Amino acid sequence: MEETIWSFESLSIPLSQLIAYLAATTKILSVRLLTLGLFTCFISPAFIGTTLVAINTVHFEKEWFTIGQLH
Repeated sequence: MEETIWSFESLSIPLSQLIAYLAATTKILSVRLLTLGLFTCFISPAFIGTTLVAINTVHFEKEWFTIGQLH
């Protein structure tokens, strides 16, 4: 978790520790509930929202859209 907090801080995300724990909790809870098929209508928007924010924060600011562009 410390590495995630550090990476959030390096991206200048405010409240890095809180955001890191919220993102991790959302992702873990979402995957578990979606795998079991429970509360899919409620957890899907949270999972999609967290993923879209992550994509926007990391990919678009760095101007790369595929893994092949990392090299």
